[in-house]
Amino acid sequence: IPDGKIKSLNGLRFIMIMFIVLTHINYLEEFFPNYFLGRGAAFGVDYFFMLSGFGMMLSAIKKTFPENTRITPGTCINYAVSHIRKIYPLYLLTTFCLIPIYIYSSIKIGKSVATMMLHLFVKLAFCIPLLQGLVPCDQIQWAFNSVAWFLSCLFIIQIAAPVFIKLFKSIRKTSALVLLLVFCI
Repeated sequence: IPDGKIKSLNGLRFIMIMFIVLTHINYLEEFFPNYFLGRGAAFGVDYFFMLSGFGMMLSAIKKTFPENTRITPGTCINYAVSHIRKIYPLYLLTTFCLIPIYIYSSIKIGKSVATMMLHLFVKLAFCIPLLQGLVPCDQIQWAFNSVAWFLSCLFIIQIAAPVFIKLFKSIRKTSALVLLLVFCI
């Protein structure tokens, strides 16, 4: 990979983005009852999780974590932050821009101010550090910027990645393939 890009993966990436975009155009199902793309987002999302993991491991194999590196919670968090820092400001901006809409809709459905503020602070407590993907509650996972659950899941995976990278680097290739196969099954 001379320029660091795998062109076939980028082409497939475009196709998967289109699957996801077309899936989120729900109103097409009203006009086209057999609109099959209405259920195709999972296909694209799975691809992006796989591509993210592939890219993370490819990058890690090349340059991350020499043999003598000690993996600590701080190392894991720093690794995850370094991979998310480019998009995090935009994520925060969109999250904070959506708070007024949340407040308006809460008032419109008749929530009390105390309840609304409590819910707002709980949601922000998980959303600001990108940890909403850890909470098995739709009101937290989909709070404010609902598509950000994907970013949250990636961040959580990247926190755990240094442990797996170090593990795979320390064992022989055949053992790593067997371990990977068992993990996938």
